[in-house]
Amino acid sequence: MNIDLNLEVLSHAYDDMDVTMDILCPEGVAYSEWFANEERTDDGLYQDYLESVKNRNAYMTEQKGDEYKPLTPMALEDFIKSEYYEKEDPDYYVAFVELFSNCIWDVFSGNNAVYYKEHKIDLGTWRGSAQMIADFVNHTCEADITFQSNDFYCGNIDDAFREDYLPIYELIFTRLKAASCTWVIDEDITMAVDAEFGEEMEKGEVMKVKESTLLSALAENMNKEQLKRVEQELKVEQAKDNISPDNLPAIVQAYVNVYGVMPLILKK
Repeated sequence: MNIDLNLEVLSHAYDDMDVTMDILCPEGVAYSEWFANEERTDDGLYQDYLESVKNRNAYMTEQKGDEYKPLTPMALEDFIKSEYYEKEDPDYYVAFVELFSNCIWDVFSGNNAVYYKEHKIDLGTWRGSAQMIADFVNHTCEADITFQSNDFYCGNIDDAFREDYLPIYELIFTRLKAASCTWVIDEDITMAVDAEFGEEMEKGEVMKVKESTLLSALAENMNKEQLKRVEQELKVEQAKDNISPDNLPAIVQAYVNVYGVMPLILKK
């Protein structure tokens, strides 16, 4: 793992957080499509509390195993009377950093990978990459909280098709492209697409390559012509899958919008 290179590429993807917020939320984060309808109701606060207890129990169990005794969450009426009940306006800066960082996790982890030429930006395991992202934002952002790996673990894995995340992914890929990086997705993403759209999708071409072939191509900082030549020389397999350019997860559609081609898919 090349820590310096990892941090350099992460810095390109994040840029300055205030600048990123201004680009994605020109009217202010509170008025953005992601947070405009966020209400601080008693039930909403309680659900946040339950989620925090769940995340803490999961983290501490992972750290200490059977030695840790999981916390039992309070009932709603007890929660409202407790010190945890703070009916204040949301911390929109923290909420934005969390959303953007979950999108970063989606790009760099979850069996997907960013490459700088032939160098893979390896942030570690799913959990390890979440921790590295947490460490990065704790060091570079001015949030009033300390982020933990659980804040970013699994990213937006349950919201892969949310179209409103498209501008976030597009900004990340625009910055990565400017930094001479490309992106490779895991073969399992085809299953996610199949599950979402079934037989209604049209046929679309994707390219599946083995990692050795990928590295040979990336070492040349390939463009479309180079990729075609590498494909011919190394006899890269072409596969037809049930993926339509019009029916892609937002993260893949964002890559296509920025790079103009489908991402490569690593074969297992």
